Amino acid sequence: MITPETKNILVEAAWFDPASVRRSSRRHLLHTDASHRFERGADFNACRLASALVSVLILEAGGKPEGELIDVIDPEVAARTANRTPIKISVAQVRRHLGTTVDPDGITSEIVQQYLTSLGCEPLLHGLDVYLVKLPSWRLDLEREIDLIEEIARVYGYNRFANTLPAALPVNDYPSAAAEHAVRRRLLELGFSEAVSSTFASGEDAAHFYDSERKLGKRTVAMENPLSEEASLLRPSLVPGMLTMLAHNLNRDVREVRLFEQGQIFTGTVPADASFISEVNESPQLSLGVTAASARPSTLHSAADAPVFELKGAIESLASLFALQGGPAALSFTAAETPAWLEPGRSATALLNNQPLASFGELAASQREVRKLRQPIYLAQIDLARLYELPLKRVTSHDLSRFQAVERDFSFVLPDKVIWQTIADALDALAIPEMQSRRPVEVWRDAKKYPDVYSLLLRTVFQSNDRTLREEEITGWSSRIVEVLTGLGGTQRA
Repeated sequence: MITPETKNILVEAAWFDPASVRRSSRRHLLHTDASHRFERGADFNACRLASALVSVLILEAGGKPEGELIDVIDPEVAARTANRTPIKISVAQVRRHLGTTVDPDGITSEIVQQYLTSLGCEPLLHGLDVYLVKLPSWRLDLEREIDLIEEIARVYGYNRFANTLPAALPVNDYPSAAAEHAVRRRLLELGFSEAVSSTFASGEDAAHFYDSERKLGKRTVAMENPLSEEASLLRPSLVPGMLTMLAHNLNRDVREVRLFEQGQIFTGTVPADASFISEVNESPQLSLGVTAASARPSTLHSAADAPVFELKGAIESLASLFALQGGPAALSFTAAETPAWLEPGRSATALLNNQPLASFGELAASQREVRKLRQPIYLAQIDLARLYELPLKRVTSHDLSRFQAVERDFSFVLPDKVIWQTIADALDALAIPEMQSRRPVEVWRDAKKYPDVYSLLLRTVFQSNDRTLREEEITGWSSRIVEVLTGLGGTQRA
C-alpha cells in the first residue's frame, strides 16, 4: 500500500483472461467488482492508456519518471482480442436478414458504413456494397457477420422495420387454436380472469384429485428427478393448482375471485400385462374457480346455491360454442357419480351425449379444512378434449327485415319440475318461422306462499322478412303458445 513514507511506485496495468477469471471466481465463491468486469472481457488496448493516465496523476503530484515503459504483449491473446481478423459484411445480406423497412430507401450502403463507424468499427470497402470491418478491441462480443447485422438493426431502430413474416417460414395454427380462443373469450366475457398454475403436483394432491380406480389403465406420471415432494408428479388434474391460486387471493384479502385455467394434464398408460408406464398422454382440460364472501342470491336460487348454478351456466355457455350432436338436449346434468373432492349433495356432473364432460360444485369440507380456506370454494373441471372433437358453430348473418317486429308477453305459473329447456324445446317444436326469439324476461317465486311453483314472464318477438304481420296471424300463434305452456302444467295469470 502507499503511505506518507512511500518513495517509489510501480504502475502496472494488465489484461486478464475472462475464462480464467470466471473459473476462479466460481471455484472460490468470490464475486467482486473486478471479477464482474474482467470475466466479461475488458479492452485489451486499454492497458497502455490506463497506465499513462495513472502516471500523469503521479507526475502532477510531484513524481518523476524513471525508465521506459515496458509493454509486454502476448501475440496469441492479441490475435483473439485487439487484432482479430476483419469480418466481411454485405449490404445485401443486411437487407435479407432484416427485411423491409418503413423508409422508402431502406438500409443503404451509406447507412451501414455510418453505423459501423459510430460503433468504433473501421469498415473498408471491399467490393460492390461489401465491407471488410476491423473490429474495436473493446467489443469482444462481435465475432460474425450476423453480430454486426444485429448491431445495425439495434441502432437503426426496431420500430422502423415493417411488420412482415418471412415467406420461407409459414405460420400455421395448431388444430385446437380456434376452439381455445373461443373458450378463452367466452370466459372473459363471463367475468372470469385467466390464471396459470404449476405443471407439477404432489403425490398427496394426486391421491385426492385423481381417481385412478375409475380410470383403468391410467396412472400418474412421476418425475425422475423432482425438485421437491410438492412437485414430484406431472399434474393429473388442474384442481390443485386452482385451489392454490384461490387460496393465494384469499390470503391477501381478495374475497371475490373468479378464475379459469386452460392447460394440459398428464397420465401414463399401463399395458394390461405390465406394471410400468409405456406412454405419457397429454389431455387439454379447463378448471374454473369461484369464491365470494357473500354470494348474491337470484330469484330462483339462494345465496349458497348461486355459485353452483353460476358454474352450471358457464358450462352450458361453453358447450353452446360447439355444434353439439343432438343439439342443446345433448347436454344434461346428474347428481350421481361426482368426485370425492366435491361436497355430496352440492355438486353435479355434466354429461355430453350421456358421457361425462365436467364435474362441478362446492369443494368438500374436509379439503377446505386441510387447506385452511376461510370461505366456501366452488370448482369445475371440464374435459376440453371432448369439446375439441366437435366443430365450432359457424357464425351466420342475414339481412335485417324492413317490416315491423311485434312483441307478445305471456305470464304463467309453472311447476318447479318444468325447466326452461323443456319450455324452449316445446316452443321450437311449433315451427313458427316468424317467431324470431323467445326468452324469459322475469322469473320469480314465493316459496312460502306458493310452494313448488314459480312465475314466468315469457316474451316472444314475431317478424317477417317479406310482409307486415296481420293481427289474426299473431293471435293464432299466441293461442298455440298458450296451449303448449298449459300442456306443460302451466296456468296463465290474469
